[in-house]
Amino acid sequence: MNPEPSVAVKRFPVERFLAVLAAAVLLTGTVGYSFRVADRLHEDHLALLETVLEIRLEATIANLFLEEMLIGNRSGEAKDVMGHLDRAAWYAGAMLAGGINPDGRMIPPADPVIRPDIEYLAVRLDHFRGLARERFASFARNGRDGSEDQAYHAALAQFAGASDRFQNKLRHEFQKRQSLFRFFQVFLGVLLGASAAFCGWFLYRFERQRDAYLAGLKARLCRIKGLRGILPICSSCKRIRDTDGRWKPVENYIRHHSEADFSHSLCPACTQKLYPGFR
Repeated sequence: MNPEPSVAVKRFPVERFLAVLAAAVLLTGTVGYSFRVADRLHEDHLALLETVLEIRLEATIANLFLEEMLIGNRSGEAKDVMGHLDRAAWYAGAMLAGGINPDGRMIPPADPVIRPDIEYLAVRLDHFRGLARERFASFARNGRDGSEDQAYHAALAQFAGASDRFQNKLRHEFQKRQSLFRFFQVFLGVLLGASAAFCGWFLYRFERQRDAYLAGLKARLCRIKGLRGILPICSSCKRIRDTDGRWKPVENYIRHHSEADFSHSLCPACTQKLYPGFR
């Protein structure tokens, strides 16, 4: 019995597939990381904006309390005013160095662009606190406003201006970086889609090639199997009967049922028989 023909089957290109898969995973991770950074940026700037508004609110309440005490519409002590300013100062310090209060933990921003503005706001607030304390002390001693009134209002205006500029800068920085992150997210999303499309096209192309190869292999195996078993051959003319009942020469039958071909020649015995004098 003849052995089964050995056929080399095309190997699946694992290296290329893994390279495409690794690129897709990398792009997916990059997109996820960009979304995380964008969310963190939003959280940081939102927290800073809320803190600045809290500082502005505490300073405004302190100013209103002090003005009402000075005109006699409110009775109270210095701690009623300074308590609000102290809380505002704590928030300003927490923006620079971090801190914990009942509302949660504050983490100082790592962005070096906005840190000088926080320091300037803290300086303006500290100057305003000092003048508020002196103004209240002068009123307690003399029963009326002293010379600190003009400097106090100037310090309040400087603090309010610093607060407004810082808020505007935070909004501007947030919008600028948000636009940048959106651009990267869209860009990475397009790359991810292109990688997925390429991966799908690559697998589809490989499947098509494999199907074509297997179809050709099957056809060759069918032709090879046609030469197996018992072949009805004429004892006289040596023709072979095909499956359709026709008798074909051996050369034609083998050529049709296999990939073999023939080149005619004479063996030594036939040469001596047909051409005795030929050597």
